[in-house]
Amino acid sequence: MNFLTTSALLDSVVLSLLNKSDSYGYILTQDVIKTLEVSESTLYPALRRLQKAGLLETYDRTENGRNRRYYKITGAGEEKLKEYLASWEEAKKKLNSIFEKGKSPSARHSSALQRHSGIEPESKNEIADQVRNDGSKERSDKK
Repeated sequence: MNFLTTSALLDSVVLSLLNKSDSYGYILTQDVIKTLEVSESTLYPALRRLQKAGLLETYDRTENGRNRRYYKITGAGEEKLKEYLASWEEAKKKLNSIFEKGKSPSARHSSALQRHSGIEPESKNEIADQVRNDGSKERSDKK
């Protein structure tokens, strides 16, 4: 992906992954790299920052004779993730409205009006014509 990886984006990806299951550094790094172009040297400081902010906690577990440090999302981390997801949805809507192909701005607005008002496209055109005609009539009545 060629978009700028901000700390908020990295944090939201890490919190999302840990919200699914606890993980240790190497696996978490591999999972993040599948989504974002970051290095281990970027991820570990982010993990420490999230831990210091109380959004993650760690615990150690021995597996096959190796001690592994696991990361776990906290309640505060879950709340922060909800904030990130709400921001993501808002940004996604704005970007999708710009990126939609083959639709003019008026067609996008027409679709949105239909979704929110339940008015069919033909009816909306009739209503728009009526509003225009009423406005013309009012102006001619004033003369």
